[in-house]
Amino acid sequence: MKPVNDREDGPLLNRPPLREQIRAIVREWLMEGRLSPGSDLNERELAEQLGASRTPVREALLLLALEGFVSVSPYRGYFVAPLTREEAHELYTLIGVLERHALLSGGLPDTEERSHMAELDRERRGRMDDPGRQIELDRAWHEALLSRSAGNAVLHEELARVKNRVTRYEQAFQRAPVECAQAMEEHRRIREAVDSDDLSGAASLLEAHWGTAVQTLPRWLPEQED
Repeated sequence: MKPVNDREDGPLLNRPPLREQIRAIVREWLMEGRLSPGSDLNERELAEQLGASRTPVREALLLLALEGFVSVSPYRGYFVAPLTREEAHELYTLIGVLERHALLSGGLPDTEERSHMAELDRERRGRMDDPGRQIELDRAWHEALLSRSAGNAVLHEELARVKNRVTRYEQAFQRAPVECAQAMEEHRRIREAVDSDDLSGAASLLEAHWGTAVQTLPRWLPEQED
């Protein structure tokens, strides 16, 4: 059978479709908190801002709606999905379950990753006044902890997807120093269990760690409306 692509100047597709590029850009804006929860997303304005036509913008917004970043109303159009207590609880709880499974299935990190985790925690203690860096360091710490399960692509893709949505909550709510200190103490306990080769104990502490995180979310988060 003759290949469909018989061009000599390279593959037919050598870059992501435009809608995927727009999707990645807008998702980054949403995760960084540059677009406020509940604010309208005007197709025409976004198209002008991104230098694209409205069709790929609309397609990107529909994909972001499937990810949970964007809401769609037949009367209002597209708007940034609100932040709610119910969603936060569901997302943080899900991460706890997924990370516990990842740790139990993959096993404890090796000596190099354990040292890396300690380094990340040390840097984090010195960056309490930098919320953005705090989020980056925390995510890197959890990736190091779960490094042995990296071969489970489906699990890590799901974790990344859910954590992207959680980032909106982390950006919207800058934790108080006492809450950061509590998180660091929980990290220390998990590392102690890891250093003791206590896989079951580390997994239980890890899941509880995410349960504590959701309790520190701001009380101003609205209840989900019916």
